[in-house]
Amino acid sequence: MTKRLKEISSKRKREIAGWGLILFVTSGLVVQLFVNILFVDKTNVIIVHANPKEKSYIYAGEETSSIDIKPIENESVEKDEEVNIVEENETQISSNAIQEESKATETEHKEKAEEINEKDLYWLSHVIMAEEEGACYENKLMCGLVVMNRVNDCDYPDTIEEVIFQKNQKGDPQYACIIATKTKEARIYLEPNEDSMKAAKEILSGNCSITIPKNVVYQSERELGSGLYKKIENQYYSYK
Repeated sequence: MTKRLKEISSKRKREIAGWGLILFVTSGLVVQLFVNILFVDKTNVIIVHANPKEKSYIYAGEETSSIDIKPIENESVEKDEEVNIVEENETQISSNAIQEESKATETEHKEKAEEINEKDLYWLSHVIMAEEEGACYENKLMCGLVVMNRVNDCDYPDTIEEVIFQKNQKGDPQYACIIATKTKEARIYLEPNEDSMKAAKEILSGNCSITIPKNVVYQSERELGSGLYKKIENQYYSYK
């Protein structure tokens, strides 16, 4: 009986000692926790809160202030979009300016073409009619182109009218069609037919369907100048 009581007493002592050890360790942990809370350096603590939906970040420090920071990626994309919009606007403005300039140039050319000249059209169509009334259309064009070559040549007058009425050193006319007789008016004053007018307009437009060398300045029923360029029907077109 005495032995049994001793065993129970010893067991209780061990239990008491165990609980005391647990209490001691627990007390130590609690004390350490309070120390950490009271004396930790809050300036070195960074609390980061991420909001996935808004894609923004909040940084808190000693003063518990917060800063919203947008992701760099989004900012870069927005800047790229702004740059693209600016470039598109500049391209559109440039394109519009080119179109306006083109329209202005076209209008200017059209106005100049209309100015063309009623006077130039009058004399060119008349000389074509006078020289090549019954000839083919190519001959009509060739006749007008020879006149224009003379206008652009420094050895001849500067206008179509002056070229037509020019005389040589002997006083003879360059174009026989300006000569009148007692019974007939000079052929230069004949009313141009449709083909003569068409040929004159085509030449003065600057878009003639044929071209000739600049030094082809003679048209006659025989070869003249330094050599023959081309013969069409009974007409010889020769170099200067």
